[in-house]
Amino acid sequence: MRIIIFFVLVISALLAPTISSAEEINRDYCLALRKLSISIATQMRRGAPLSSAISWAKAQEYQIEQYLVDPQTVLQPLVYYVYGYQFDRGTAVGQIGNLVMGQCRNGVYGNIVAKERSTPDSYAKPGQGAAQPETPVEGNYSMGTGWPIAEGLVVTNYHVIAGHQDISLFRTDKQQVSATILEVDKENDIALLRVGDVSALPPALAIAENAATLGSQVFTIGYPHPDIMGSQPKLTSGIINALSGFQDDKRTYQVSVALQSGNSGGPLINMNGEVVGIVTSKLSAIKVFRWTGDLPQNVNYAMKSSYLLDLLEQSGDMDLVLEELPHGSGTLQSHAERIKDSVLIVVAR
Repeated sequence: MRIIIFFVLVISALLAPTISSAEEINRDYCLALRKLSISIATQMRRGAPLSSAISWAKAQEYQIEQYLVDPQTVLQPLVYYVYGYQFDRGTAVGQIGNLVMGQCRNGVYGNIVAKERSTPDSYAKPGQGAAQPETPVEGNYSMGTGWPIAEGLVVTNYHVIAGHQDISLFRTDKQQVSATILEVDKENDIALLRVGDVSALPPALAIAENAATLGSQVFTIGYPHPDIMGSQPKLTSGIINALSGFQDDKRTYQVSVALQSGNSGGPLINMNGEVVGIVTSKLSAIKVFRWTGDLPQNVNYAMKSSYLLDLLEQSGDMDLVLEELPHGSGTLQSHAERIKDSVLIVVAR
């Protein structure tokens, strides 16, 4: 009888639900983030400026370094989220911590369980998984880059404005222009914005008639981390590394043009001053490192401009109401000087 009871107990133990070690680690990681976010929120309530909170949080990476290869990739978005409650006195710091923990469990700040189970073929679309969109989400709003076309519309990425209705465009002269969403292509991550007064827009950028070629020089102008790096347009340049993107995605180019959060939606421009693509995402070095042990550098993607032309065609015939900037062969400096004022900051709330 004792032997039978022993075997029943053993079998019950083997069949009992258990928490895997990966899930335990993920739970502990989210608890650590909750604790850290409460500390950040406490500083916020005491009046610490955003820049100081970011610096302080980066010095706290030891609290989560056992869970992530590069904790710095999580800390700044965490501070941005917490500071979204800067003027919301009705949400207690403990509540903010609980909200962060809920986001963490959904993988917003890097899912440790997913780290061990995911494979690259889970991420085939631009702006997902390993191909991460470059848009800072700050509290309840997101920021990116946009640019006008001759139809009097502004082009940006869909993921910049997704889930938002209140959209503002900011020119280099600080003038604010209100915009609404006219048309979107979620699959190809493109959005067309409409403004009430087309005359408030700067001159349009020309879209290239021919596709870019392998090895051709390209550049983008945009607004990476405008809260930290400033609101002046920033230029980065490189080449077309491949005529297809992540996992041979034929819709995108792989480019060596350096991208950061805030560049999303910016124009990828050839040396004739024409747009050949829309800056979309970059390869997540952290995720690839987890999969392969190799740390890729400067692997970025842009949606080909032909997909923008397809969206315009689907939207129906439109009058060309905005003057295009002159374009033709030139130097990087001459193109930059002519184009920079036609690139806009996009803020979606």
